[in-house]
Amino acid sequence: MVGLFKKICLFTLLVICSDYLFGICMNKIYSHTEKGDHGRNNYICNDANQDVLIFGSSRAIHHYDPSILENNLGMSCYNCGEDGMGIVLSYGRYKLFQRKHQPKLIIYDIEVAYDLLKNDNTKYLGFLRPFYDDPEIKSIFEEVNPNEKYKMISHLYRYNSRWLDIIAQYRSKSNIYARDYKFAPLNRTMDYEPETYKFASDEDCDDLKLKIWDKFLNDCERNNTKIVFVISPVYGEKSNHVLKPFANLIQKHDVTLLDHFSDELFINNKELFADKMHLNTEGAKRLSEKVSLEIKSLIK
Repeated sequence: MVGLFKKICLFTLLVICSDYLFGICMNKIYSHTEKGDHGRNNYICNDANQDVLIFGSSRAIHHYDPSILENNLGMSCYNCGEDGMGIVLSYGRYKLFQRKHQPKLIIYDIEVAYDLLKNDNTKYLGFLRPFYDDPEIKSIFEEVNPNEKYKMISHLYRYNSRWLDIIAQYRSKSNIYARDYKFAPLNRTMDYEPETYKFASDEDCDDLKLKIWDKFLNDCERNNTKIVFVISPVYGEKSNHVLKPFANLIQKHDVTLLDHFSDELFINNKELFADKMHLNTEGAKRLSEKVSLEIKSLIK
């Protein structure tokens, strides 16, 4: 029994040491990853210093061309949009970004599904796990799921299912660096008739997301960062009821909203859409031009 106990203790010690060494190696690799989605996440959280940031989901990264905004606003711009992500990730990235630099303007493309509705919020934590040791990020994890702190003891868990991708992107021979990857246009045209958009009700709102929104907007006010909400066009939709759940939030913080959800310059033209929810390259160009000029007018 004594021998078995010693073996168990030795095995446990080896696991702990291996996990710790794995964490040191992966932290080092991640901090030097400059390509791919992980290189982009690392750049946003550690090195970005632009005056204008674009936040949101896939409708942000596919709809806003920073070069057009830079030209019309006369300020540097970076698109931080991420497929399938919302306010949880955006707030974490903002907290890391503003340690070194305060942006002058944030353009946030609203997507109700990821920014307001109830769903599994732990799925938004993946890109924040490498930065868990930062107190601000720890507090977000605690709010989303208090049990995450036990899992995060393991450095292997922090990179679980992603470490091979991280290493591949770290060693990538691509000449496209994260600092230059600001826009992901969709080069296709919708050629079918999509289903009708399903609107959410106030009862579907997530209290946690609303709490994070309050923190985010209060931080922007405190740091003198202007924030503008934009809602992108959706093909064929002629009602803006999608904004109803956001009404109290907008009113409470007096946030500027540019509502293009049912913008007639877009919603009836399939030639501007890649699918019902996403503009294609030409649609994104037109929206970027229109939004940037609207914001320019607001700033003046």
